[in-house]
Amino acid sequence: MNKDIKEKKALWLTPDMHAALKEFADNNYMKLEGAGEFLIKLGICSHKESKNND
Repeated sequence: MNKDIKEKKALWLTPDMHAALKEFADNNYMKLEGAGEFLIKLGICSHKESKNND
């Protein structure tokens, strides 16, 4: 594998969602990338839980 190739990461957000994510990251002493990953995982878990409770 070529070490010079960087992995691309993108999450397209509206400006207001980006601001909310940045605020969440800042309030929780997280980097923006980590905060986004955390909230996505939380949403996936919540969605799975709600489907199981239906």
